[in-house]
This record gives sequence, structure tokens and C-alpha cells, in this order.
Amino acid sequence: MTLRIVLASSFVLGALAAAHGCKSPTEIKAVMSLDFDCAKQQGSSVTVGALGAIEARPVTATSTRCDVGTKSLGDLVLVPSGDRDGDVALKVVVGITAPAESC
Repeated sequence: MTLRIVLASSFVLGALAAAHGCKSPTEIKAVMSLDFDCAKQQGSSVTVGALGAIEARPVTATSTRCDVGTKSLGDLVLVPSGDRDGDVALKVVVGITAPAESC
């Protein structure tokens, strides 16, 4: 049900943008979840940057949130700050035996 609502909203927005001569928006949605119990994780970090330079970038966001029922760490939506055809990298680190920031 949620997927259909999101797709319908995207289609309507895209149709409205096309009708006014605009390009449809570009975005990347990262849905992050664990395949182990939330209690075992000691936080997560996300780094966003250019492909090939991600390791030199500072951490973009950190969190200790984890939904126990779904094991979800949350969703992250990225929008381009420059060229729509540019390369992008997303690095997600989850700490298990140490906090994510120290990994």
C-alpha cells in the first residue's frame, strides 16, 4: 500500500512537472535495516560523497536508532547538489563490537 502511494505521488508530480516544461526531480532513497537484533548494534553512521572519494569524506550522519520490530535503521533520501548524471557513493557503517564512529 505504501509503495503504491509513493509511486502514485511520484507519477503525479512528474506529470505536473512535465506539463510545465520542468524535469522530474531526481532522488535516491536508501532503506537501511539489519539482519540481526537491534540490541547488538552500537550505532550507525552514513557517509555520502563522490564515488572514489568516499573514504576521505567526514561522516554525514550518525544514529543509535533501530526499530526492534522491523530492525530498521531508517530511510535516507539523497538529492543531487550538482550534476544529475554524476557518480555518488553511500557508505553505511554499523558498529557491533564498538561504536560505529570508531570503525
